[in-house]
Amino acid sequence: MKSSRISLSALTIILLAGISCSSTPDITSYIPVRNDGAEILNIPVNGSLQNPAWAPNSNELLFTSFPDGYNSGNANLNVFETGSGKNRVLVSTKNPDINMSGTSWNRKTDHIVYSSSRKSNNEIYTIYAYGRSNNGWQVTDCDASSALEPSLSPDGEWIVFSGEDGVISKYKIDDSQPCRTLTPAADNCRQPNWSPAGDLIVYQKFSEGSWNIWTMGPDGGNRQPVTSGSGNKTCATFSPNGKWIVYSDDEGTPDSANLYIIKADGGTPVQLTDDEGFD
Repeated sequence: MKSSRISLSALTIILLAGISCSSTPDITSYIPVRNDGAEILNIPVNGSLQNPAWAPNSNELLFTSFPDGYNSGNANLNVFETGSGKNRVLVSTKNPDINMSGTSWNRKTDHIVYSSSRKSNNEIYTIYAYGRSNNGWQVTDCDASSALEPSLSPDGEWIVFSGEDGVISKYKIDDSQPCRTLTPAADNCRQPNWSPAGDLIVYQKFSEGSWNIWTMGPDGGNRQPVTSGSGNKTCATFSPNGKWIVYSDDEGTPDSANLYIIKADGGTPVQLTDDEGFD
């Protein structure tokens, strides 16, 4: 799984007070809203743009760009300034370099975490968000397996990630502790994201023919379902106050999905977007 299933030439963003970011971004680079009110950002990058993740200042977006189309060929990491409309290429190695939505840009350390296949398999790398001209440094060394879909803990000390085998693990970024598995090998779990307080990890688990959203403690304990039912719920991340989880739900229609929010401990989901295509 390279990234979330989105195939667009522009990122779309919906702004809802109190859940999208810690402060209202200065967004001037947009084209007319969709039917559901989401603004389409006018990002000057060709190809398939995926996995938007807010910067800590809420006025920049980190994203992955596939110049050759959806999940095709190499991929770069870009940073888009929502106020000025400027784009800068952060990482370009002629390999798939992919961040994930959610907590891939750390507030405390200003590091960005991503996966790259510049070697024979995917490994996790980090890079400074500003001021350094390089393509990052390698963190994990998983050899035969692959490390994908990374997320940084709020203190910047741990990375949680998934493997091709569907096992979620965490790794101390300074290599002072061995890698720890958090989910059973029998489960199929993907796309972990830390909560803002660091006390929970949200992820998706495949069971009985569909994906649903779960949470667990940072040690892998107290695994709890948040959503249930048919249809695929994917790409989950926390609101900045940690009270809500936003995710995508195709409601059993694979080529179409909308965004929903739900309280972090479960409950009745609230639909945010209502548009054709896959949000």
